[in-house]
Parts: sequence; structure tokens; C-alpha cells
Amino acid sequence: MPAPILIVTGTNPDDRVLAGRVIAAENNWPFIDIEALTGTLAECLLGEATGDSGNRTSLTYKNVVLPAQVAAAGDAAWAQAEAGVPGAVIVSPQRPDTDWVNDLNEGFQGLGAEASFVHVLSDGEQRPALDPEHFVVRTPTTAEDLFAAATLIAVEVAQD
Repeated sequence: MPAPILIVTGTNPDDRVLAGRVIAAENNWPFIDIEALTGTLAECLLGEATGDSGNRTSLTYKNVVLPAQVAAAGDAAWAQAEAGVPGAVIVSPQRPDTDWVNDLNEGFQGLGAEASFVHVLSDGEQRPALDPEHFVVRTPTTAEDLFAAATLIAVEVAQD
């Protein structure tokens, strides 16, 4: 069974980080938050380019920062797969496209790992149009619900 490398995405940073931390803790997997690692650099870049370090609607953010963060998520996934971890959780601010995941999984074949997504829906958010193999969880209201979702996700990924 390939080691699951879960890419956790969602529109609300707090929701996706919380879900990612719980999934990682429940399964004793490494946890990597790409936005936490790249946030200061992104804010400096946005501040210089737009005059507003928090401008997440600018073309600079959409065309420069987000692609760099997705690339960092890919690098983190590769590092975990190469290390031979039993599973890993990588939180990314943007959901990479299906081709990106397919390319990643093609490279993972010899490493015994497989990438998949968990998209965390926030209150009021509609389910995005994702490929059927991607998990979607709504942000639960209790820690017990989130732990149950994490266990379910790990079990479903392990059965693939």
C-alpha cells in the first residue's frame, strides 16, 4: 500500500491548518504548513509589489505567490516521499490542478507514495468541483468530529 501524502486545501487558512494538524496527529504523520513557511516572504513580496503586504486579491499574489507556494507544496511532498515516511500532511493555500497531482504520483511510483487531496469546506462554502477521488470535509463543530473525520480519511486513503 502506498504511503499517503495528503495535500490539505481550503479557503479558510485556520480551517485547513486545523484539519491538517488533526489528520497528521491522529495518524502520527509529519505536518507541513506551506503558508507558514512562505508567509513572511510572500508578505514582503506583496508589500513591495502592491504596497499592501496582505493583498491576496492582487495579480502578484495570484500569478507569483500562489504558484510558488504550490511548487513548495510539491517539493515538500517529494521530500516526504523520498524519506519513506508512512504518510504526511501538507497544507497548501491553493489546490493544485489534476495534472500536477498526476505528475507527482507518476514520479512517486518508485517511492511507494501517493498524493491525494483533502479540501476543507468552511461555513457557507459550496462543495467545489473536484475530481471524485478527492476528499471533501466540512469544518466540524467539535474536536471529536474532526478526529472522526481524520480517522475516516486515513482509513479511506489506506484502502485505495
